[in-house]
Amino acid sequence: MSITEKDVHAALDPVVSNVSLSQWEKQRIVQVAMASGRSEKRRRPVIFRRALAVAAAAAFCLTTSVAVVASPSMSDKLSQINRQTMRYLSPTNVYSVSSGISMEVLASMQDDTTVISYLAFTDDSGVNRLHDTVELCDILVDGQPTVITGEPMQQEDGSVVVRVQGMRDPMQAASGKVSISLNTILSGGKVQEYTDTGVTAGDIQRWNPRPTLSGTKPVQSSSCEISNGKLKALMDQGTVQCIKAYGSYVDERVPFLTINNAGIIDDALHVLARRNPEQWYNTCSLALFDTNGQKIQEDVAELSVGEALPDQNISSSCDTELVEYVMALPPDADLDALSLYYTTSTYEHCIKGDWNVTFTVPDEKQPTVRAHSNQDMAGWTLRSVVVTPFGVEANGSGVLLGDSEMPEICLYLRDGTVVENFSSSITSVQPGMNGEPDQISCKYYFDEPLDICELDKITAQGETIWSKRTDWRS
Repeated sequence: MSITEKDVHAALDPVVSNVSLSQWEKQRIVQVAMASGRSEKRRRPVIFRRALAVAAAAAFCLTTSVAVVASPSMSDKLSQINRQTMRYLSPTNVYSVSSGISMEVLASMQDDTTVISYLAFTDDSGVNRLHDTVELCDILVDGQPTVITGEPMQQEDGSVVVRVQGMRDPMQAASGKVSISLNTILSGGKVQEYTDTGVTAGDIQRWNPRPTLSGTKPVQSSSCEISNGKLKALMDQGTVQCIKAYGSYVDERVPFLTINNAGIIDDALHVLARRNPEQWYNTCSLALFDTNGQKIQEDVAELSVGEALPDQNISSSCDTELVEYVMALPPDADLDALSLYYTTSTYEHCIKGDWNVTFTVPDEKQPTVRAHSNQDMAGWTLRSVVVTPFGVEANGSGVLLGDSEMPEICLYLRDGTVVENFSSSITSVQPGMNGEPDQISCKYYFDEPLDICELDKITAQGETIWSKRTDWRS
């Protein structure tokens, strides 16, 4: 008997004709059918088997809520994502093109406070400006700059896939819409490890024995290794005694940085440098090393004390053109035994553009486990811990102090696995009104979604606050 495509349609019509499907469900059926058909055709190209695959895909989508891949190209780009993550992803497929670079949102997933999207970047110019060192330094999710990006995954076709995670804006989350914007892509990043400049603290003191000061200036931002001593006092008061610019020197090894002056002030080595505003993305750090090539374990600060750089929305260690490096000297140190070292982080490409997308992530309620607590965290009280497939949220009230404790959450799974290390975390404080205590939230994120059904026990600060065996809902 010869079965034609017409026969198959006739057999299927009575089954599916009365089924009411949303546009999203229709899309999923077609996607699975296409993927299943291609797979079967490669193994055994028989039309009858392909028709069965279509019917099976339709039944599968009608009885489950598992998100599926939207297209062959998307499937390829997400091939490195594990199956556990794929269960929660919903296809997105929106594009934005600027400066010869296309940004595609492949798929997304979300809970009440967080959205995670996989973005694919492709260089349509053919110049091959993208690498697995891509950095999205000014990306915004729902207009918020607090965004965490994962390790870029370069594909065989040259495109790069990046996992982006951001906090939802409550107003926008209510509508189900997500917006992502980006203005700068950095790629081709290279790190030069600490290298000797060939200059000692003694050389600098002899060259400039009485450095001229320009007066105290407010500290706008800093990248610091400060634990105690005079540098901590400077940081606490928010101002620093700066050295006055004098002369101009450029080391060919660090061409984006111009040294304007250097000298020893109050038992600390100061180096004043001016960054090239056109290469604001390249950074340099300085430190003192001993004759054995070991870094001096003294306080170090990089202080922004000059005019703002053009790209103020870029998150970097110093966001102004003028930088004051301050390195505390060990007591009674031999200045000639202290060498000035530098380390740099540079990029081959800085691509400016305007990438903007807005899309909707299906509102699929994720399973959660809530544990109650009443633990003293030195200034605030931990009240609850909520676990979702995407992470852990610890909530409390009080005042977050410098010596306050942070939640130490451990999740125990039924197979004996202990989850205590998280890929990233965000702590936020909502100030209390009319004398009410502040509301404190600490969100810890998983590298990959967690199957909540496997959760057996939750501990906070070593104390069990939830157990599946004692939860009446289990």
